[in-house]
Amino acid sequence: TQLACAPAGAAVHEQQCTPSHTHNGRMVLLELQWLRRQRRLLAAMLMMLMVILATSSSFASANENIIYMRVSQPSSMRYVFQLLPAKDFGRPLTQTYVNIRVTLMVPTHGCSVNYNQAAVTGNVAFVRRGTCSFAEKAATAQAAGAVAVIIYDHTDDNVGHWIDMILDNNPFDVTIPAMFMLGRDGYNIFNAMKATYLTHFIATLPVNETEVHSLEISPWTLW
Repeated sequence: TQLACAPAGAAVHEQQCTPSHTHNGRMVLLELQWLRRQRRLLAAMLMMLMVILATSSSFASANENIIYMRVSQPSSMRYVFQLLPAKDFGRPLTQTYVNIRVTLMVPTHGCSVNYNQAAVTGNVAFVRRGTCSFAEKAATAQAAGAVAVIIYDHTDDNVGHWIDMILDNNPFDVTIPAMFMLGRDGYNIFNAMKATYLTHFIATLPVNETEVHSLEISPWTLW
């Protein structure tokens, strides 16, 4: 502690010294700064918790109908992915497809005549969300001879927001299974195919949830 003393020659019997408050003031300032940092950290943690709870709630509501798909090629995508069946169109996926081709439609949005029908026929169509309704995409894939269709949300930041695919008064008669895939899953699979010059990936679906190993869950997946 520093001491503040009376100047020399002052009219005092003894030199009088009192403690300085400089040190204490600095300590108080440091403590206030630490408290502010802790408050900001706590606010960030609460925000993360809210996001996790919202994602968990979204997944829980869809979990009853989730279908699991195991990808074997390309090798960089050897994970198990989740799919959500359409809510009010298409038929349930009752048949197991082992190592079937999931083929990218051309154009990728699947809203017009398919230009690679020969590759889609007898396989699962892989269609990008957007431009037209879910039901129209499924109908286009069906007309191209697909046995099922996966409509992927090509948005990297969508890791847990499920979308109910509904007919929405569209006049399409869809009789093949139609399923929705989360954005980051679709984004990563599409980019993996693009990087290896592939127009399809190999998958098995549906897979029993009890057969899914923890190591098969992709590193960006929250479930």
